Amino acid sequence: MDAVYRDDGPAACGLEAAVERAWRSPFLARKLEAAGFRRGEPLTWQRWWSIPPTRKDELRRLVRFEEEFCTAPRERVVEFWRSGGVTGRPLFYPRTQADVDVSLVAFARSLAIAGVTRDDTFMCSLPIGTHPAGQLMIRAAEILGAAGIWAGAGTQTPSITQIELIHDLGVTVWCGMASFGLHLAHLAEAAGRPLTETGVRRLVTTAEPLSRSKRALLEALWGARVVDVFGMSEITLFGAECERRRGLHVWTDHVFCEVIDPTSLAPVGPGEPGILCVTALKGADATPFLRWLSGDVVHLEHGCDCAEADMPRLVHSGRTTDFFKVKGVNLNHGELEDALFAVPDIRDFRVIVTSSDRLRVEIECADGCGPSTSRAVDALLSERFGLRASVELLARGTIARANEGHLKARRFIDQRETASGGRGVA
Repeated sequence: MDAVYRDDGPAACGLEAAVERAWRSPFLARKLEAAGFRRGEPLTWQRWWSIPPTRKDELRRLVRFEEEFCTAPRERVVEFWRSGGVTGRPLFYPRTQADVDVSLVAFARSLAIAGVTRDDTFMCSLPIGTHPAGQLMIRAAEILGAAGIWAGAGTQTPSITQIELIHDLGVTVWCGMASFGLHLAHLAEAAGRPLTETGVRRLVTTAEPLSRSKRALLEALWGARVVDVFGMSEITLFGAECERRRGLHVWTDHVFCEVIDPTSLAPVGPGEPGILCVTALKGADATPFLRWLSGDVVHLEHGCDCAEADMPRLVHSGRTTDFFKVKGVNLNHGELEDALFAVPDIRDFRVIVTSSDRLRVEIECADGCGPSTSRAVDALLSERFGLRASVELLARGTIARANEGHLKARRFIDQRETASGGRGVA
């Protein structure tokens, strides 16, 4: 069973209190009753596992979400946070002052582990608006004593302006999505102002999976160390890499994390991969998330020689939706990205599945791509994935300029969905 289970039962993990909070939510109360629960009865691990996990689609189907799921009256609500993700109708979660205070503690704790100090100038390029991550990152960095720059996404402060701010204001820590970090680096090189010539010493990334090759390329293009942090709008930021970077230490006093089988929903064995299922232990005043199924593919590891050694490490393997099928072959975005960024000359790429079900890969290289790089990509796709692709060589900065204005760099595009009226971005 992969979680921080304790022999003295769920109550010792704070789960009896979490269940008691859930009874105040009409939606969750119905779930508990359907699972045969009676209020106040002792909680065993078997009883805990009988609670069906909650998925976002269930909440989207609620006609009166705030009345049916949430537990704080409107007069105690101080903020609303938008749910993450790029598919489906977004949800807006109410937050009380107690919820906000707990989240700021968790964000500050994560940034401190990531190495942010009072000596830093901290620039945040996460979107700043109804999604909470950007503004909470800045507020947490300021709690630690750092000087904050509220840049926001490229749609809020143009990317070329952000590059100028990094150079001119002496930024030492940059925070954002890894894909946007690459986007800025590509634009900076094309503009003749490489980010390796700045004082940035650390990149704090979040909000999307970080492959080894993407991390290595980020570090090369910025000349800075990358540290990943992890969380979700439904809960808070609850994990960060220590200096060893062997996974994200999870704050077990804030959340209870389980890894479960995606089909049976039963706990997986120690170290086995599965779907992350999270229960809030703190900061659940308005939204008592109970066994929330996040969609992240992870496994848990234990043990470390850092100050957070008692906290388990979450190793993120991807999202359940991050793939597309071409000619019967499943292409996982993370595996494909890892493979392409591992080709030494490649600095940026875009993968397109055409409306005729053909694969096209556009690539950029540091000093211009040659035929040998094109052949290497074709051979890689053929040998590793069993697919042939047309490879198009682009001038440096072409893809970055095309992605300007998007919150996330669009490196995987499925034109078959566009042709049929679908979403178009895989």
